[in-house]
Order: sequence, then C-alpha cells, then structure tokens
Amino acid sequence: MKCKDYILLRNKRGNCASRGNKTNMSKQQKRNVSIYDISEKTGYSVATVSRVLSGSDYPVNAQTKAQILDCAHAFNYVHRSRKAITRSTPIEIGVILPTCVNPWYSQIAQGIVLAAQNDNMRACFCYSSRNAEQEKEYVKVLLQKKVRGLIVSTSMKDLSYWEALAEKGVPVVLVDQNSKVSKCSRVTVDQTKSAIMAVDYLVNMGHRKIALISTPLTKLTRKEVYHGYKMGILHNELEWRGDYVIVLQEDETDSYENFEFESGRKLAQMCLQLPDRPTALLAVNDMTAIGAIQYLVNEAALRVPKDMSIIGIDNIEMAKVMNPPLTTVSLPSIEIGQMAVRLLSDSISRKDGCSFSLSMEPELVIRGSVKECKPQEIFKEVVHYGNDY
Repeated sequence: MKCKDYILLRNKRGNCASRGNKTNMSKQQKRNVSIYDISEKTGYSVATVSRVLSGSDYPVNAQTKAQILDCAHAFNYVHRSRKAITRSTPIEIGVILPTCVNPWYSQIAQGIVLAAQNDNMRACFCYSSRNAEQEKEYVKVLLQKKVRGLIVSTSMKDLSYWEALAEKGVPVVLVDQNSKVSKCSRVTVDQTKSAIMAVDYLVNMGHRKIALISTPLTKLTRKEVYHGYKMGILHNELEWRGDYVIVLQEDETDSYENFEFESGRKLAQMCLQLPDRPTALLAVNDMTAIGAIQYLVNEAALRVPKDMSIIGIDNIEMAKVMNPPLTTVSLPSIEIGQMAVRLLSDSISRKDGCSFSLSMEPELVIRGSVKECKPQEIFKEVVHYGNDY
C-alpha cells in the first residue's frame, strides 16, 4: 500500500511552502523537524518515511531505509514516541465516525488507537449513525472536553462546517473524504482508481456483463466508485448499460446501522429481476457485497462464483472468512487511521495552520468470489490506468 507524495496546502493562517519548493533545513533545525521535512528532503513519501522512523515491520528497501535514517540523523530528528515520554498528561483528541458496525470503520478506529498510544494521546470515539446534526452535537461535547483536535469521517455533503472549525484554530483531519478543502488535512484513498482496478480484473477474467450495485450516491466516495466503474467499462470498450447501474434511492434505505448489509441483499434481488442478467457484480463496498452473496446463496439458491461473480471494495477482515472468500480491492484502513493521528499530532505541535493531503493507494486482493469465464489466451488485452485518468 503506497502513499502518494503529500501535498502542502496554503491557507490564511499558515504560510506553507508548496510541494517541490526547496526547504531551508537550517531554519527547520530551529524547530522540531517532522516526517514531512524528511520526506521533502529525501524525496520519499510521508508514509515510507513514517514506516522507517517508527520501526514498522512493513518491508522497505534497505537503500531507501538507509537514506531516510541518514537524513533523520543529520537533522537531529526525534521520533514522536520518544518525545511523548516527556509528556506527563496524554493529549485528548476527538474521533467522529459514521458507524462501528461496518468493519472498515472499526479498522480505521484500530489504526487510530494504535498510533495514539504510541504518541501518548487518548482518543474519545463518537459514532454519528450517519447523522450530520449528531456530528455537530458531538463536536460541541468534544470541544467542551477540551480535545486538542478532531479526526472525522463526516456524513455532511458540505464541508464548510469543518473548514470553519479549522479556521477557528481547531485542527481537523478528514478521512474517507476526497473533497478539496484548504484548511483541513485529509487522508483519502483513490476510490475512482479502486473501481477501475475492479472492472479491469473482471474484464480480464472474461466478464462482459458487469453491473454496479451501490447504496445511495450521497457520499463523494460512492460517486467516485460510480465514476471509476463507468470509466472502466468505457475504456475496456464494453457496452454502457444504464440498467446495470443498480443504486438504491435515498428513501429506499433505513437509518439502522447494518443498512449496507441489508442494502446488499436488496440490490442482489433487484439484479436478479433484470431480463438480461449480468455475470459479475461490483459492489460499492465489502459489506454490500457480503449482503448480496448472502441473498444469492441462501435465498436465490445460486452459487457464487459459478452462477454470479462478485467483487467488493475495502478488504475488511470478514472478507477473508466468507464462503467463498471475497475478492476485493483493499483500502488500507488501519494505515489510514494511523496516518490521520500523525497528521493531527503534527498539526497540534506545529501550530502554523498548515494542512496536508495524503492519498493512499488501493490494491487488488484476489480470493474466490470471481470465476474465469473464458480461457486466458482469448482474453482481450485489458487497459490499465495509472494516475492519469
């Protein structure tokens, strides 16, 4: 799971250098040198620098590791875990997530807890049940508790509320949101690319009738999955079929916590009602895929993948133990949580108003829920896309 180079965003309260500008390291030595300084100096991503300097078990090339350590030594870098020893009272931070039922958010929470413990921070978790007004109420409570910053996966369509908080001096890190904001830091995953990867794989496995099943397209990340699905279909020169875009309307879902699983069941039922049934489904996330598999197998008496192939997006732990194990596009949820804490910690310590954007890379995880439709030798060559789409 690679991380794109970070982007420094200028805002009114900070005079941040834009990416690519040279850094005056003599000035940096007068303040605490951060992983962003080491990243800019060495040319390696913030995620790679963080892995090396935190002693992570994640594999890093020996030469890369040596260059990062040499740079850190040259500028007297001190890892936050060592600095934290001198801090007697943990820093309180607030975390607002939409649900604890979807394991993807639970894995983000796990990453937040791990990173917070290493940095002598204490996280207070709130779950909004995807209710924007509830998020605002939690913010009031958390600020009354004197938290030093917030990590948020918001259900709000308009992010100006969080921008206004940051403008008032409250450090905010948004996760699972790809909207362009200038005052809030962000940790995101390229969901458009995730969907393109999924469609490419299904085409490579011989599928030509590929449907998208999704909960309401009210979140930007879901819209990105839709756009990635459409781009994948068109770039692979498949017929665009509107009836293969199966999306629940907002008033068709309830507010209960397991709505993604239940939505998957309903979407699978809708798919089976199509006169020209698709051979493969791309689900907007793993929980929706698991709900669809449950309906297809237990209620429609179909076999996955023999009668219907399914691919998800997220790579939650449950995907491994499904029968069949779910093929999916992995989004590094634990690392997203860890990087969010590191961004927030740096924002708290720097006090210069700078915001940062980190985009994590998705990876295809092949398991057992997609069957091969045609012999490999007669496959049409699949077009693969990097970041230029």
